[in-house]
Order: sequence, then structure tokens, then C-alpha cells
Amino acid sequence: MSFLLDINKIKEDIQDLIDKYEAIKKKNLLNTYSEANVRKDFIDVLFEILGWEIHDKNEYSSEKYIRKKGFVDITFFINSEPKIFLEAKRFSIIKQLEERNKIFEQNIESPIQGDWTSEERQVLNYTLGEINVKWAIITNFEIFRLFNAKNGLMVLNFDDPSEYIKRFDEFILFHKSNVKSNLLEKIETRRERDFVDTKFIVLLKNWTEILANDIYDRNKGRLVEINNSKGVLMDIEKDPNCKNLILEGTQRIIDKILIIRRAEDQFVVNPDMLESLLDTWEKTQPYSSLYSYLFDIEGKTGFFYYFNKLHNSKIFDIDHFSNSLKIGDDILAYIIKTSYHQSFRKFLGATYEAFLSYEIKLEDSKIEIEIDTSILKEEGIYYTPIYIVDFIVKKTIEPKLAEIYNRLSEDISLLKDSDFLDEIKS
Repeated sequence: MSFLLDINKIKEDIQDLIDKYEAIKKKNLLNTYSEANVRKDFIDVLFEILGWEIHDKNEYSSEKYIRKKGFVDITFFINSEPKIFLEAKRFSIIKQLEERNKIFEQNIESPIQGDWTSEERQVLNYTLGEINVKWAIITNFEIFRLFNAKNGLMVLNFDDPSEYIKRFDEFILFHKSNVKSNLLEKIETRRERDFVDTKFIVLLKNWTEILANDIYDRNKGRLVEINNSKGVLMDIEKDPNCKNLILEGTQRIIDKILIIRRAEDQFVVNPDMLESLLDTWEKTQPYSSLYSYLFDIEGKTGFFYYFNKLHNSKIFDIDHFSNSLKIGDDILAYIIKTSYHQSFRKFLGATYEAFLSYEIKLEDSKIEIEIDTSILKEEGIYYTPIYIVDFIVKKTIEPKLAEIYNRLSEDISLLKDSDFLDEIKS
């Protein structure tokens, strides 16, 4: 923290702003403030107190356009490089953390669980196209949240303006001089996930159960091509192999969605592609089919077909029997929509391992899912901890890549010194 900052003056100015807010709140006038007014009268003033030149568009700008996403409310620049995106909201729009979490946890089986609210996801989505932007803020002054945009984790939360003073040592990190000095980097890993993301496991279990039931109900007795031969998908009670096929087909379909969502959140592909397909279907039903948008393999127009064509992934193999299974549009929509409440930037191997340990059982003609860890042992599925992976990479792949890089650098240097370029020009 810079010793040149006038800490007392900054505290006094922030307290004056808090007092202004409390006076408006006492008069029950908070609902008269628009988002623009909240930003102008509180958020802009707050960051001006924190040393930012709010009238300098090269430092504090509302005109940063993100492709396919629109304009970020506020972008903070350091040395002309964008460093922080901020999404401003009206008073009362952002819920306090306890209330926010209750919404996610009100029903443990609800697929609306996740890491982000729609407002939080909005500002995090802006960061996908900006490699230099590590930080995302959502605030309406009365609540202030900081996210690490690289993994989607909330690292700081202030549930009331009074906390700006009570936790001043943390809040002063947003001063321009401290951002410039990279002091925010000290808290980038402040909130760590559990080794296994239990919320995500519940979500995966929910998807698996509803999808397996839908596949069973719609395909029981159907002639399905399995392993290049035709076979009837029999009743689970009559054919022990049937439940294995249902589970395999279910996992293959969920795997596809997980891979695409992971690629979206890592910006390997354009973000929100599945959500765009879902939006198109919702606007055009009942004259369209979400299933056809995704699975049309024979007509070679389905999204999964083209994903496989471009990326050549075994999970999207067009010959796998899961591509011929009938699935309800509403089930696919349900899974895709709820997948956008989950961050896939940091996909945990241990969590996915738990997903692979599911077993199917039939209770009162309905499929239920339970975890059976013996499956992992039988099939040799074990999660390798990150520190071991890092060690293996450093001892094997990393030296080889360094060798290739150095050799290429030498070749490029020789090329520059040769007459080769002159020959090409001539």
C-alpha cells in the first residue's frame, strides 16, 4: 500500500458519501434513483475518492465495447491497458450475500444452483474477450463485489457501505495507486473451492437423473443402432445391459454439453453458443426443435455434427448410439439453461470423477441415481491431484517445449540474417 496516500482524508470522504446514502435511505428515496443516477452520484464519486480520474476516458471509461456483448458500464485502464470491468446497478437490485446464497440453496435439488447471478455473469462475460482483464466488479454502492475474472470466483464482498470503512485495509486495494502496483494480485486466490465442488455434483446428479429417465421413457422398446448393430432398448428389469446403455448414453450427452461450456468459458470458442441456440428455439417453438438443432447428424446440420467436424473429438463421434436416442426438447433446454449458472473456467477433476461414479437403479418404474465409488476402482478411474500434474508437466513436456521454442528462435534469427528474404522479395 502506498505510504503517500492520505488515508484519513480518503476515509473522511468515503464516510461523507456513506452519510449521503444513509440520509436518502432514511427518507425512503432509494427507489427514486435510476442506475445512471446511482453511478453518477455514488459510484463515480467513490472511485474519484479512490484516486481515479473519472473524467479521463483513457483511465475511466464508459465507452469500452465488447464484441457481441455491448458496452461495459465502466472500464478502468492502467497505462492504456484495461484492467477492471465494472457493472453498475440500481439500489436493491443486488442481493446481500446471505440472501443471494439462499436463492441458490433454497432447494438442494434445484438446478438454479451455481456460482453467479445473472447480473454477476453479465460482467464476467465481458471479460472473456479481454485477456488483460483479471478483475470484474458488480456494485450499486450499497453492495460491492469483486470477482477474479480468470476463474469466476468471488474474492471480496462488501454487503453494506459501512464495510468500506470497517474493512478499509481491504477496500483501499481499489485505489488507483494500489491497482497500478498490482496489490490486488495478493487476493486473487482468496476464495478457494473445495477439492470437490459439492454444488456441481448435485447439479450433475440432477441432470443425469432427469436425462436418464427421459431417455428410458422415450426409447424403451425402440430399435437402436448400438456398436454398428441394431438392437432393441429393452426394459431394465428384463435386460441387465439396458441400464449400462442408458447410463452411457446419458453421460455421453452430458459430456458434450460440459465440453462446449468449458470451451465457451475458456474462450476457446465463442461464448454462449448453446445459449444462443436455446434462445432461437424458445423464440420459434413450436415450429422448431432444439433436439434437431443439436443432434441432426444425418442431415449434417446439427450443432454437435459441426463441432465434431471442426474439433474432431471422440465424445462427439457421429457413430455413437447416443446420437440416435430420442430426447425431449424441454429436458435439453433445462440442462443447457442451468449450465449457465455454473463456472466452467476451473473444472475440477475430482468433481468429474464423482460424476463418473454414478450408478442407475430402478425404483417404482423410475430411474434413480446413486454414487457407487466401487465403479471408479473397477474401471481404474482416479483423479490426479494438480500438484502431481504440474510436477509431471515440468519434468516432461515443459523442457521439450522449451527446446522446440529455442530451436525455432534460432532458426528465425538465422533466417533474418540470411539472404533468403531478399530472394523472396526479388
